[in-house]
Amino acid sequence: MLLEILVPGSFYFAHESPVGIPQIESQLIYFSFSTLTTVGFGDITPLAALAKSFAMIEAVVGPMFVAVFLARLVGVRTSSR
Repeated sequence: MLLEILVPGSFYFAHESPVGIPQIESQLIYFSFSTLTTVGFGDITPLAALAKSFAMIEAVVGPMFVAVFLARLVGVRTSSR
């Protein structure tokens, strides 16, 4: 969101561009969830190089974080027995 505010036009919104901070925030939270779940509907697309980099990092680190977190929980549970 900070990137879109500092560099307007970093993302392409297929339907209509959000107006105001609350709309930008809700649209980019939606984009974040669709990126994390690897659904990637394509209605919001990163255009700027930095936006593309952040999206790639989120697509890799997000699921990896969940996997490591769950593995840690299982490890703690099995080591306590």
